[in-house]
Amino acid sequence: KSRHIKIFKMRIYATGTNGMIGRRLAKFLLVTPIPRNRDINLTGADVVIHFGAYGNNSWQHDLKETFDANVLGTFTLLEKCRLEGVKKFIFIGSSSEYGKKNKAMREDMTLDTDTMYGCSKICGTYLTRHYSKYFKTAVVRPFSIYGEEEDERKFIPTVVRCIKNTESMPLSDGIHDWVYVDDFCRALVKIIDCDFSGIINVGTGVTTSNQEVVKLLEDIAGKKVKTRKAPSDRFLWVADNSKIKSLGWKPEVLLREGLKRVYEAKNT
Repeated sequence: KSRHIKIFKMRIYATGTNGMIGRRLAKFLLVTPIPRNRDINLTGADVVIHFGAYGNNSWQHDLKETFDANVLGTFTLLEKCRLEGVKKFIFIGSSSEYGKKNKAMREDMTLDTDTMYGCSKICGTYLTRHYSKYFKTAVVRPFSIYGEEEDERKFIPTVVRCIKNTESMPLSDGIHDWVYVDDFCRALVKIIDCDFSGIINVGTGVTTSNQEVVKLLEDIAGKKVKTRKAPSDRFLWVADNSKIKSLGWKPEVLLREGLKRVYEAKNT
């Protein structure tokens, strides 16, 4: 109980608060946005959370922007935190850092990405680890986060739109570990609450194929969607979530309920 009282008295700042997760975190914590130009005084900040990133979406192709945002931007923020005496820095990394694996991804696995986004996030992880010389740090690796405010071009909103408008959609093979956005925010609260340092996955540990997601949404909607086969590179994408579970976290919103919330929000 005392920890929860303490966390709500903390001065918590965050980048990327215009994104789905950053906006949703405001439901759980009082967070002060850090503007893109970093023109804000962080002196005395208890926690800085770095959500800001570029390149995780299929429509984001600019390699220089990926490097500038995810590597230079992370370094600039870390250095500002060092100079202004921030107590703790939380870097939102990515499961993309692991690359393609054939089993659940564990925090101590070799990082083997082949994408620019994954490379840039690995750089951010190692920069964050370096700055642990100056203040406490944590690297949080989310798996497939979804929710009502997700960009309409992403997979789940696309399925919902195609069901609603009777559109055909391409469907590739894929196996993901879907985490409802509120559950991810609860994990962040737990990580701050427990003063965790190091690297930690946030995932359910449950695998779900793209086809299973489509079937669940069809059942929720009571309507079918016409799909066509799309090229794919099928591999496992699931978290070993032993660390986050050891902090007392578990997902509260199962996939069917989360998908139902998304479907209803986009059909009101």
